[in-house]
Amino acid sequence: MPFQSPRRGSKSGIVTSQFEHSVGYAKGPHNGGQRRVEVEESRLDAFSNAPKWIERGSVTSRMLRYVSPRHYGGPLIHQQNLGFPAVTHPTTNQTQLCLTWLIGQKAKKKKKKKKKKKKKKKKKKKKKKKKKKKKKKKKKKKKKKKKKKKKKKKKKKKKKKKEEEEEEEEEEEEEEEEEEEEEEEKKKKKKKKKKKKKKKKKKKKKKEEEEKEKKKKKEEEEEEEEEEEEEEEERRRRKRKWREWKTKEEEEGRGR
Repeated sequence: MPFQSPRRGSKSGIVTSQFEHSVGYAKGPHNGGQRRVEVEESRLDAFSNAPKWIERGSVTSRMLRYVSPRHYGGPLIHQQNLGFPAVTHPTTNQTQLCLTWLIGQKAKKKKKKKKKKKKKKKKKKKKKKKKKKKKKKKKKKKKKKKKKKKKKKKKKKKKKKKEEEEEEEEEEEEEEEEEEEEEEEKKKKKKKKKKKKKKKKKKKKKKEEEEKEKKKKKEEEEEEEEEEEEEEEERRRRKRKWREWKTKEEEEGRGR
């Protein structure tokens, strides 16, 4: 809403030197005293929702001129719901804190701020110390935990190593046993094979001897048969010869 700059002394909320109904005071550099001001009710409603930065009180020395009625027809002063007076610039329509309230408030605020800062610093220091202590404690705890974990890990590793060694030893023993068993079995097998071979050889020899004997017997039988045959032949031959001789004798006897 643009601000119309009316004449001095009109009842439109501009700061003047003489007003019957005053609702607030603005103390400025002019005349070094107080100025009575009147603010219309409608104007008060218009500024009931002041910007947030008013609360923070960010006002500089430049704003001193805003309070003076000699510039731009003077500022408008109104009472805020926030509990402190504020001024609105007639041309830019900016709302600022009233200087009278601000000066005292600034000093108060400065003192409060200093105290707060000191308290905050102390609190911060305490907090830092506490944090440091906590951090140290945490670090110590962490270190202890790490150490414990390392120890546990080492123990576990040692245990594992021992178990592995035992397992290895067991495996070696098993292998040795297996080898011994295998060797024994091999030996047994060899012995059995040898025995079998011997038996086979014996059997073969026996068979050969039997065959030899059989052959010999056969040969003997054959020889015997041959002899018998020869004898038979001889007998037949003699018989034949005797018959021939007898026949010859008989023939000769007849011839006489």
